[in-house]
Amino acid sequence: MSIDSLVPVLVHGRAVWDLEYLPVDEFEERLKAVRSVMADNGVPAAVIACSSGRYANVSYLTGYRATIRHSVLLVHASRSSVLFAGLGGSRGFDQIRAISWIGDVRHYGDQGEGARAVLTEWGLTGGPIGVAGFKSDVPIGVVSEIMGGLDGFEPRHLDEELFRLRRRKNPRELALLARSSGIVARARQAAATEFIRSASPYKAAIAAELSARVAGVCEFRVLANLVEDGALRPLGATEGSLARHLTMHIGLEASGYWAETTFGFPDSDEGPAALAQQSVDTMAALARPGVRLAQLAEAAAKVLGDDERIRFATSLGLGQGLGLGVEDELEVTTGSTATLLGGEVLSLRTVIAEGTQWFPAAGTVLVTEQGGRPLASR
Repeated sequence: MSIDSLVPVLVHGRAVWDLEYLPVDEFEERLKAVRSVMADNGVPAAVIACSSGRYANVSYLTGYRATIRHSVLLVHASRSSVLFAGLGGSRGFDQIRAISWIGDVRHYGDQGEGARAVLTEWGLTGGPIGVAGFKSDVPIGVVSEIMGGLDGFEPRHLDEELFRLRRRKNPRELALLARSSGIVARARQAAATEFIRSASPYKAAIAAELSARVAGVCEFRVLANLVEDGALRPLGATEGSLARHLTMHIGLEASGYWAETTFGFPDSDEGPAALAQQSVDTMAALARPGVRLAQLAEAAAKVLGDDERIRFATSLGLGQGLGLGVEDELEVTTGSTATLLGGEVLSLRTVIAEGTQWFPAAGTVLVTEQGGRPLASR
């Protein structure tokens, strides 16, 4: 269970460039860091692709969050970057420029021909070239086009280096994550208030979304216990059943930065609910630099004890990194080889099932030397 498993009720909402949080100098510093990575890898330019679901690298460098299909960013060692986006012609270019600091926005029917054209403008016709995003969920046809356009070049993958730049959050990013976390907290409260009134998980989910949309989120995704078996499902055509308990998972994004939570209502500090919270607290306490994510998963399993509980909790996910989307490289599993560096933001959760009722606990923490520090909401 993660942000990506949730079906959005409304695909996209408010999309703006928040200059208060991300002024131009923020992107200048990010571009400088990427150019340093390019120099270390001996490439004069890089071609970075993303999909609408995995947009972190392009958004990190441009402020533009690909909402339709995919986008491609070309970065040069010294010249201005070029962004391929939109649906065709000049449609939408003004809107894209309004939410991105990139001035040169173009559209090409064939992404490979476009990449070749820009590289030729830059005087590059072969040799080493940086690439990133090709191994994600960018449509295979788009990847094939770009690779065809890079015929004669020597691709050097930069994905790991780009993620290394993004994984530690700076104060501006933490402020954005805290704002998103605050929107989630208010959406949770709106859901609980509606559930008290109607006993309807469906109406509670609608109330949560309304709260978040008013606060200006771009994406909102929700799962709730809509039917009597207790399992979390996306909103459908029917309202489902009234219930004695509410269980909900919310994921939302504002200005590119995500927050999520899993919760139950009424709250309980006893039995399975207390055990789920103990699992989350144990993982959070371990979230220090030098600790492997696998150790967090192992600690949660030790708290849960029972094999069936462990299987259920891990099937829904024990957590992952948060930022410009879900950081899959930081997934909390016993098989993870990733080691925390400090400065990452983790979304941690544990869900226990007793019959048809689920008992969730969740927390969002900043990795520090003292352990995971709860991310304050704004």
